[in-house]
Amino acid sequence: MMSVSQSDKQRFAEMVYWNGLPVPRDASVVFQQMLDIFPCLHGNQDFVGKKRTEGHDVFVRLLQIGEYAEALNFMDILVSATPADNYTSMACSTIVELSNYIITQIKRDPEVWRDSALRDCYFQLIEVSGQLFCYKDGTFPNPLTAKDVQTAAFSNDLPLYKTCTGFGFSNQPHLFTLEVFNRLMTPALCGDFEYQTYLFDQALAQAKTLSKTDIALGQQFFWRDVLPVVDQLDGDNKRVFLNRALHLGCVLFEPGNVPALKKALADRKLKFMIMNAPALLLRAKQEGLEITVAQYKAALKPLEKVAVLVGRAWQGTMSHEEWKGLRETLNELLDGVDVVELYRRKIPEQLVSVFAELMPEKGWMEKATEEGLTNILMDDLGL
Repeated sequence: MMSVSQSDKQRFAEMVYWNGLPVPRDASVVFQQMLDIFPCLHGNQDFVGKKRTEGHDVFVRLLQIGEYAEALNFMDILVSATPADNYTSMACSTIVELSNYIITQIKRDPEVWRDSALRDCYFQLIEVSGQLFCYKDGTFPNPLTAKDVQTAAFSNDLPLYKTCTGFGFSNQPHLFTLEVFNRLMTPALCGDFEYQTYLFDQALAQAKTLSKTDIALGQQFFWRDVLPVVDQLDGDNKRVFLNRALHLGCVLFEPGNVPALKKALADRKLKFMIMNAPALLLRAKQEGLEITVAQYKAALKPLEKVAVLVGRAWQGTMSHEEWKGLRETLNELLDGVDVVELYRRKIPEQLVSVFAELMPEKGWMEKATEEGLTNILMDDLGL
């Protein structure tokens, strides 16, 4: 078999990626050239069966048959073949095929992916491809580390996700995509508390710039998942996580950041916030953390907002068992707490009514005005 030189591969790179040489119109000619330059591709039956190609998929074809060293070598050649007039190229828009292939592999079997030689090769491809002008100078996002790869990696490969987002050396604000919000506590579950702290801090830093729509979406996932994560932690890690999560819930994922609160309640998108805001604070109390008046009020705020909005009708958004669980949580949380310290002034009758029903021993009725107290009693009597 005829040997293939590095210069042969460079000419192929110039033709296919850099527009340095005329590209044959017949895709079967390009196909044969690729086979001549990469004889190992004869082992890729899927490719051989097609008999046509534009050449851009060479990296995918090499990875499919485990030719990782060849793929890395050709990436080096692609970088070194960069022409002076590089802005006429197509190279930086075609490597997306490679990223799509990798996304498929990550999702197919995360455990196999994390221990694979392909993953090791991919990390190296990211490093080498980052030297291409269009990625190096920020003209285009590198498809090998772009949003779609990040989305696949966040749940399945946290080290890869950190590489893609530039953790440790990037000054760019973190990108809170749907996938990140949906798996916001993944780092803690992986034991990476440094990165978990970073994510929480980034979310807090962007509290004023994130859209209300994104925050409303994020709060559903945060309040849904925060207790199961807390219950898997222990010791100092648990206490640090609790402190951070409480602050994030109070500042970012609180009812004031949810647009169209009444509709969100009707759509049952506030249920976890109502139940788990006090439950999270109770976990902190049980861990011996010092609880402030402000934190007690923040934990009650979701229930307070919906009580003022719709009175006792909010109960229709959760099951009776969930309501009982909330009642138990609230009574345990406020055990030994003087409600007068929490609400020094009179409060709306709808709120008194809801609080008194859930926590009848706490003296909430004293917080109602005379007129409000009358209305509550008349309502309880059905009059």
